[in-house]
Amino acid sequence: MGILDFLKQKAKPVSLEESKKIAMAEFDAEKNEIIDFSSKKFAEIKHLSIRLTKSASLFENHKIDLDEGNKRYRQIVVTSQKNLVRQLKGISKKIVPPTDFETNNLREYITKSTLVITNDLMPYWKNIALAKLMLKDEVNSIGDDLKELLGALEQLHKKAFSEKLINLEKINELLEKIEDNKKLLEELDLKISDSKNKLKEKEKIVVRLDGKISDKKNSKEVESLNEFTDKKERFEKQKQELVSNFNSELAPIEKILKRLQSAAESTKMLDRKEKELLGFLLETPALAITLDPKGTAFKNVIVKAEKLVKEGTIPLKDKEKEKKFEALSKLMKKDFFSDYFWKLNNVQSDLNQVEKRIAGLDISAELKTLEADLKTEGKELSQLNWSVNKLESEKISINEEILLLDKKNSRIFNLIFDKKFEVKN
Repeated sequence: MGILDFLKQKAKPVSLEESKKIAMAEFDAEKNEIIDFSSKKFAEIKHLSIRLTKSASLFENHKIDLDEGNKRYRQIVVTSQKNLVRQLKGISKKIVPPTDFETNNLREYITKSTLVITNDLMPYWKNIALAKLMLKDEVNSIGDDLKELLGALEQLHKKAFSEKLINLEKINELLEKIEDNKKLLEELDLKISDSKNKLKEKEKIVVRLDGKISDKKNSKEVESLNEFTDKKERFEKQKQELVSNFNSELAPIEKILKRLQSAAESTKMLDRKEKELLGFLLETPALAITLDPKGTAFKNVIVKAEKLVKEGTIPLKDKEKEKKFEALSKLMKKDFFSDYFWKLNNVQSDLNQVEKRIAGLDISAELKTLEADLKTEGKELSQLNWSVNKLESEKISINEEILLLDKKNSRIFNLIFDKKFEVKN
């Protein structure tokens, strides 16, 4: 095949699933190859490490006669010799290869061992230079051993840190994440199915309760309940109007009544019943009507209040006095029994009767129970709907994550198998 034919050659299209199988097969082959290659290199490194130890021992055993020349200089060389031997023996121990290894700890071993040989000897270059002046052959032998060790480590580095292997590892990680996400999807599908079944059952309960409530509301008993409820509302409105009218008539003299109450605290101008009545008039006028149905005590209070105003004990401006006296006079002429007590008593009696009739209807309690049950079941139905929607949302997110991981996987696959295979998206 010529160069032009090779350049025109198209990559074989493969599916996403096929690409995963191809990548994993290639990854396994690459791992086996690096294991085999590393085993051979480890044997070589062990051999070189032993040889380095022996070279260091020979270097150590070489005696330098201090009396044959410059004694001070020879003493410095001996010291350098000892320091270098100690360091070389330490290096030999540090670069012993692991017995069991994976790609990650292989890379860690290569990096550390390379640093041991290069960096650990850096402080001793002066010792090496001095020793080489008198022990040239021994130092050269050690240098050759170190050079071969670095060469073996460089070959291991090239293999362990190859772009192809790193990309295959990325694909492996991506595929593991994809599988983990698929397991999550399976679990989610089970949860969604279970929640939807519960949702259907809950919907049936809600529909059934709604139907019961509808039937009850269309029954004759409910017609009676509605009729009595309307009457109750009407009587309550009448009662409120009576109380409101009474409050309106008291409003113009409220200021006088409050001052009378203050004055009565330190005097005996009001008896016990009158004091009690005055308190009700200012706080809850409706109870005052019940306490004093004919208004006798009330009129006594009015008379005493009017007297205090005339005496000036309750001070008022001249214009204000006229209006207050008019209001007091109007209240004195009131027939409290006919205008308020009798009417209020009749309305309250009617209201009590209606409330008894409502309480006597079972339908009222039944409806309340059914409506309470419907409210509870409705809340649970809403919660189940929310739960299903949340699970469905999680499922969408996981599917999107899988799609993203598949795209990354395809991109790396096409990079590794350029001109050979190409993933069809």
